Amino acid sequence: MKKFIFLLTLSLLSSGFARCQTGITPAKDSIFTDIVNQIALFPQEKLYLHTDKPLYISGETVWLRAFLVDAVLHKPLTNQYVIVELINPLDSVVNRIKIRPDRGAFSGYIPLNENLPEGDYTLYAYTEYMLNLGEDFFFKKNIRIHSPLSVTVNNNAVSRFEKDDRLTAKVSPKEDFDVSFYPEGGYLPDGVPCIVAFKSLNSAGMPEKVTVKIVDSNGIEYGQVETIHDGMGLFSMASKTGEKYFAVCTNEQNIEKRFELPQAQAELITDRQNYSSRQQVNTTVKITDANGVPQEGSFSVSVTDDNDIQPDSSTSIMTSLLLTSDLKGYINNPGYYFQGDHQEALDLLMLTNGWRRYNIPDVVKGKYETPHIPLKYGMEVKRRARSLIRGKPAAEALIGIFSWEAGYYEETITDINGRFLFNGFEFPDSSKFIVQALTKKGSNGVELLIDADVFPRLSGLPLNTSARIEDPKEEEQLSKYINKADTKYTIENGMRTVYIEEVVIKARAPEKKDYRFSYYMPKLSPNILTAEQIEAYQPMYISDILKYIPHVELVTDEFGMRKVKLGRTSYRLPGGPAYNYAALIIDDIIIHDYDIDNIIDPSDIERIGVLQGAQATLLGFQKPAEFYSPRYDTPEQSDNWQPDLRTTIYWNPNIVVSSPGEGNFDFYTADSKTTYTMIIEGVTSDGAVIQSRGKITLLPMTSSSGSLR
Repeated sequence: MKKFIFLLTLSLLSSGFARCQTGITPAKDSIFTDIVNQIALFPQEKLYLHTDKPLYISGETVWLRAFLVDAVLHKPLTNQYVIVELINPLDSVVNRIKIRPDRGAFSGYIPLNENLPEGDYTLYAYTEYMLNLGEDFFFKKNIRIHSPLSVTVNNNAVSRFEKDDRLTAKVSPKEDFDVSFYPEGGYLPDGVPCIVAFKSLNSAGMPEKVTVKIVDSNGIEYGQVETIHDGMGLFSMASKTGEKYFAVCTNEQNIEKRFELPQAQAELITDRQNYSSRQQVNTTVKITDANGVPQEGSFSVSVTDDNDIQPDSSTSIMTSLLLTSDLKGYINNPGYYFQGDHQEALDLLMLTNGWRRYNIPDVVKGKYETPHIPLKYGMEVKRRARSLIRGKPAAEALIGIFSWEAGYYEETITDINGRFLFNGFEFPDSSKFIVQALTKKGSNGVELLIDADVFPRLSGLPLNTSARIEDPKEEEQLSKYINKADTKYTIENGMRTVYIEEVVIKARAPEKKDYRFSYYMPKLSPNILTAEQIEAYQPMYISDILKYIPHVELVTDEFGMRKVKLGRTSYRLPGGPAYNYAALIIDDIIIHDYDIDNIIDPSDIERIGVLQGAQATLLGFQKPAEFYSPRYDTPEQSDNWQPDLRTTIYWNPNIVVSSPGEGNFDFYTADSKTTYTMIIEGVTSDGAVIQSRGKITLLPMTSSSGSLR
């Protein structure tokens, strides 16, 4: 905790320094001034990934939200791309995506191949700027991926399920008893005294007299009460968010049982306490600070079925941004340090792992670090050109890049070393580009060498042995989850493919494509005309063809040459020419220095098209996708015979909480009678880290209604 206080002090100092640095020069002999100067010279970042669940089967999709924040103030950042990698147990990259902010949030997904081997995988998340500090500063998290082929079912096991306002455990002895707990209002509010009623019944269904002792996860006792009448009683407690509380119950036969009480909730409010199958759940998110002042921000929420999977309790946005992101090395079960008072263990952790953001001894001597990788906005293509004949750098060569899919075109000139750069643009993943080059004299004798993207070599986290399932009940729950998820996958995608040994089939080769000169030019595009279309128009000149391409205009440049521009996208550069001329592409060749009607016979053209200029956007980032959550708002949908087998009931990576500190979302329950765990995580616009968990119960429809946090 001392480190957190120290960071808070730095936060206040750095914010003050940022406001005053233009007018006042801080004193050189101040240690804090040196630290603030270092932070200003080398600002750093933190990352956290919220995934919809910690356990998957092959063929499912990992849905995720990335929270990128300033390392000191924890204020959200949206000025970079976030790279997410899935690493297999052999330390190989299974999938890599690049996410750009969409409506102020970094959200993405990783589809898992149906043949992905079972094992412990690692999710890494980082920005290019974070490469300045190395892998230790990346976000990393274990997820478990199972194969449906490995299911082993133990039919003798008995499942135990938890409900938000009713917690029941069952065993077989005759002296056994159950205790159910009923918080007043249906939930335990954070830090507010609340009356909790309880009722005890023995295995015969008759009232059982018990003594109830309330303790927390550290064994600290908060009081003891007895049943008042017919197995019923009550107690009062003020619980805290993030802390676990237990009721230790003892009957007259001195049989002791321990029940986990519902956790305190502060942010989530639903319109009912209990729900039936395929019923709408309306949820309100309320975010306030410690003084009750409403807060703004963007948050992610996941809802999972407790019958299928238990949420991750070891890693959260709290453990990541407030602990693991600031310490060296691997930290086993960081959630432990946020459960109760573990000050001594936390001090030991900080002494052994150490705070590692800056080299403080050097900083206080005035030896400041600076980043070697600067912040970059947009994407870039870096390459070099050399002569095909002599192999020397091609200086002052003309380089053109274009993409029909993205509608992008740009040109540049190489430097004396033959290097060139296109930057300040972005395009979605899998976009195809063509890069062409001409020598200074206009010939084609130029070879282009690609500078491939470089990614860090990452290794998986140590195996999380504490997560290994040894309890037969948990094994049965896992088997049920895998069977359910695999059935859902089969319904949506068909039977899984099992690959056999290679089979050689002899047949004729497929016919070649019917457009010889236009491999990169799509067959269907409003900005491209084919030879058949050109012939139908019977043009005499190129200008006769171009008028049939939408939004193309012919203009005369400053040298009296006729050129083309796209009317709806052209713009005037400050201090530049009257128009940002479009690129004329004929059979995959960029036409330079053209005069429209004197360059080529229209009858010799296979394909002709026009691309806009340098104001185009989009390259390399993952296209957004939306999590599918069915709606049962009509009788036909509600009565649909197809089973609802969702394991992730709802996922929303961007719940916006507006200025009154309130946001809303809704979803529909699935078919199973169970409980759901709802987790919301995020960071307010002022840098406050938020996490809250709640539960809702699926029971037969009742006439009662209420609210649940």
